[in-house]
Amino acid sequence: MQLRQVLHKPEVAIENVYFPESGWCSMLAYMEHGEAMEVGHIGFEGVIGLPVVLADESDDLEAMVQAPGDAFRLSA
Repeated sequence: MQLRQVLHKPEVAIENVYFPESGWCSMLAYMEHGEAMEVGHIGFEGVIGLPVVLADESDDLEAMVQAPGDAFRLSA
């Protein structure tokens, strides 16, 4: 995972699910006027792309890498 890499965008089908081993990602919610608000962090204890696990194909949030690191990646 590279700094500021977007792993998935809001309302776009999630292609991959990530399990971080190091580094972390911010979960960003976009407001009506276009600015983003950070609403959570996901690190080595979490999964990025959770809606896929819950039988959904997209998320309302954007996942962006804030601290580079390694992750396991599975195709959705």
